[in-house]
Amino acid sequence: MPVSANLTVYELPPSRYERVRPLFASDRYDEPFRDEVFEGKLTFPVFADDPDNPTAAMICHPFEFYLGGAVSPALRMFCKDAPEEPGAFQRFYGFATAGAAWKDALLADTPLTVIERRNFKWPMDKPAPDWQAKLPDGAQLVWMNRAMAERADRELDEHISGQWGGYDNYERYGAGFCLLMDGRLTSVAYALAASNRHLNIGVKTAAGFRRQGLASIVCAALIEHALQRGLQPAWCSDALNHPSCELALRLGFEEDMSFVEIGPGWGNHLVLSRGLWSRGETRADGVTVWQRA
Repeated sequence: MPVSANLTVYELPPSRYERVRPLFASDRYDEPFRDEVFEGKLTFPVFADDPDNPTAAMICHPFEFYLGGAVSPALRMFCKDAPEEPGAFQRFYGFATAGAAWKDALLADTPLTVIERRNFKWPMDKPAPDWQAKLPDGAQLVWMNRAMAERADRELDEHISGQWGGYDNYERYGAGFCLLMDGRLTSVAYALAASNRHLNIGVKTAAGFRRQGLASIVCAALIEHALQRGLQPAWCSDALNHPSCELALRLGFEEDMSFVEIGPGWGNHLVLSRGLWSRGETRADGVTVWQRA
């Protein structure tokens, strides 16, 4: 895309996050990742094309960057440049969007590729799967507190701290269960995100313990927990992650709105720019101005 002069993007303070919420109202995927930001649980960078009446916005949740609204020239260039200076793009997996306009713009502007994503929801009138009768002899199902979350990150190479912006946030707002066998951490299911309406489930089983039904046990326990709290369990996965999608369907999830992410692909990194965007004033209302050179 051609570079225009005086491109400006506004980084919003938490007090203004609600102003961009309507831009995502029709997107029925990954709701808890955005809602936990709008609800004031977590604070991640939010950029918009206008601080007062935004028509485009980006929520920089760790890994997924959610784009909503129309394609604005300033925010489009901001995404194309991926500037290092705001400190937002260092943790990035993909730009997530359900609309064709943002998808087409990103593909035209960048060397990134399409990552198809599948999205699942649990019917609220459907009971959780039975898991108690499936516990192996000697197995112990325990709540994932902070210490167990730290252990899952360490022993199973999970990213709970990064997903929640720290263990304090997970301990306050998250939920999860761990399956221990002879003291060994074998499988975990935990909230990747949790809002006042939904709980999105992540799951990981240790090598050597897979294909034994352990993931189904911890997931079923977390589904039961979410339903008891009045939260709708949700699940999302790359379409190419067939084991994850098959587990969701086997548990009893139903497929909902699909979407795409535009990113470098798993294991690759976004190339950040330097010197193209500079920080301007931080206004009295907390809005920080970013301008392209």
